[in-house]
Amino acid sequence: MLVLLLSLLTTSVFSFSCKDQNNKDVDWFAVYKMPIEKGDNSVPGIGTGVAWYYLDSNKKGALLPSEKTLDDKDQAIAYTLNQFYEKRTDPTIFHIMYNDEPYNSTSSSLLDMLTSNRIDAATIQFGHTKGTMFFDGSDGVWLIHSVPKFPPPDHYEYPSSGHDYGQTMWCLSFPYSQLGKIATQLYYNKPDIYSSQLPTKIAADYPLLAQVGELLFLARLVPTTDFDGHAPFLTLRFNFAQLNILISHVCCGNLGIVHTKYD
Repeated sequence: MLVLLLSLLTTSVFSFSCKDQNNKDVDWFAVYKMPIEKGDNSVPGIGTGVAWYYLDSNKKGALLPSEKTLDDKDQAIAYTLNQFYEKRTDPTIFHIMYNDEPYNSTSSSLLDMLTSNRIDAATIQFGHTKGTMFFDGSDGVWLIHSVPKFPPPDHYEYPSSGHDYGQTMWCLSFPYSQLGKIATQLYYNKPDIYSSQLPTKIAADYPLLAQVGELLFLARLVPTTDFDGHAPFLTLRFNFAQLNILISHVCCGNLGIVHTKYD
């Protein structure tokens, strides 16, 4: 399935792209965040829970420990997300941030709720899925991950909620032409969205995006212009957090894209 997913990628230079450890464009990268090991100094940051291993499409072999920690701002994850943060207010940029334990959430996790019988699993409305995606009219990035309450909508910061346990991330660079297939995946994943913007130009090209998370009726309409700066149109904006639940990603399906587990 990895081969199928990577077949959707191109080797073009992207306007938006995953970035490597030197802030260069890369088709994809993979991250394994190590569990905290207090008193251990074998890998930078492991004693405080911010050590990680890294591999990208330009490297061969196994994941290697990063000399930078996840708190640093000059590393692949921060470089990648900073592309979006720098253009966050641009009305022509589509973005979606979703997390079953959303940024700034203060309520209990689903595990706590289920074990304490405070919630019935049958009532859960969102998928066990976390990620961030942003596209312009040419290219985009999809960062799939397992980190609770990450990332913030307006700046890079690795959260304390991701310190104790092992975490994973997978960044993928896509051409705009693949956004329709990704929209289908997101629609069935039912992500819990805490920040998003959908320009009508992109919504017109890929109408299913407006139905992701069944959030259309909660949208705020914002006047803006098209990619050429001409006719005005409306942008859909969402910004809210809901039920916290656990993540479980499984790579499968004929698109080779990440499917999501439901209770």
